[in-house]
Amino acid sequence: MTEQAPAPAWNIANVLTGVRIVLIPVFVAFMLMDAQSYGLWRWLAVLVFAVAVYTDKLDGDIARARGLVTSFGKIADPIADKLLMGTALVLLSALGELTWWITGIILVREIGITVMRFWVIRWGVIAASAGGKIKTVTQALGTFILLLPWTPQHLWLTWIGWVIVGIAAAITLYSAIDYVRQAAALYRGHQAKLAGAGQASGADQADAAGTAEGGGRRARRRSGVSLAPGSPAAVLQSECAPLARELVTRAGAAGLTVATAESLTAGLVAATIADVPGASAVLRGGVVSYAVEVKASVLGVDAAWLAEHGPVDPRVAEEMAAGAARVCDADLGVSTTGVAGPEPHGGRAVGTVYLGVAVRGSREESPVVPAPVAAALDPTSAPDAGRGAVPGTVASADGAANGGHAVTGPDARWCRGTAGHALEVFPGDRDAVRWAAVKAALELLLSKIPA
Repeated sequence: MTEQAPAPAWNIANVLTGVRIVLIPVFVAFMLMDAQSYGLWRWLAVLVFAVAVYTDKLDGDIARARGLVTSFGKIADPIADKLLMGTALVLLSALGELTWWITGIILVREIGITVMRFWVIRWGVIAASAGGKIKTVTQALGTFILLLPWTPQHLWLTWIGWVIVGIAAAITLYSAIDYVRQAAALYRGHQAKLAGAGQASGADQADAAGTAEGGGRRARRRSGVSLAPGSPAAVLQSECAPLARELVTRAGAAGLTVATAESLTAGLVAATIADVPGASAVLRGGVVSYAVEVKASVLGVDAAWLAEHGPVDPRVAEEMAAGAARVCDADLGVSTTGVAGPEPHGGRAVGTVYLGVAVRGSREESPVVPAPVAAALDPTSAPDAGRGAVPGTVASADGAANGGHAVTGPDARWCRGTAGHALEVFPGDRDAVRWAAVKAALELLLSKIPA
């Protein structure tokens, strides 16, 4: 879940995809005009093929870097890839330069998996697997070698092409099995959600009759989402309640207060803490900063940085945390921002989550945390402890100074650090991504408070 406006369908990345499609008939024409004379037309065909393959990499890089991922691009890009590679393989086989059984295996797989991915898109997005990416690279490399007009003394190099394309065919079958497994998992998750929705409906009726049970059901009512029993999201949610209880107990005993700034989780972190009896002594408040403008105007996130890097960014996460602590006058601030899916956004993959943390420090930006916070906090868990970060700078996920960005202004009272990382969750499952982020945020807060 992000807040940036959708990218326009008419953008440079999609134009490159269109160029790749247009180049396919040009490639075919050059191959046919050559008629296996292996002269100029064949070299031109190879050049067109190479340019088309390069546009495949280029349009993806541009779309992710500039936040230009669109629904049209996600459909047109793989279709263009498969048309280009399938056309080249068919031509090679028709010319007797590649055995038909390899071409047949690859074509059946590509058509079958493409149809399957469109069929299951109603339940979620099947992310490109590592096997699929390796398959694409090996196919392109092997096909390129076979297309080259080798001289008779270099015909042995075609064996290298055959071997590489054969390996690509084997990887093609392996990656197909992986995609079928992912599709089956999405289908099972869909069925579980349908079953859970029916059970939740009955539970809601029981609640109305006065038979409501605590914790987890209250959290479902707060979030407005009914989670299927046994689903990944439901399991993650059940693991959050004990963490919230421990947080309230430890922070309360230490006299510490907490504030939240939530974009991805839309208030779930604060709601989970608030479900614990006695949370009012610990939870100062929270800001649900869905809109980019709210991040800048309420939480004080650098507007220029937001415009350049987008809301899913480690520096944005830690500035959100510091802003929440400032707005609510809390000792600890935590934030969540990321992409819940089902689609990537702004160059970030589904499941990418950045967490920010802020701990109240001195007004002089001293690395020494003043009393009473210093007495309560575990000094070994202070932000950036042991990471080599300079006091008063923002530390990125790997501990390096984040562009030398100094903590100044009203937020200088909080020593800030980032726990930005991509959570390994479930592509296409929005609820699982969100509850994984809630759990990680609670664990991050607990790491700052001694047991």
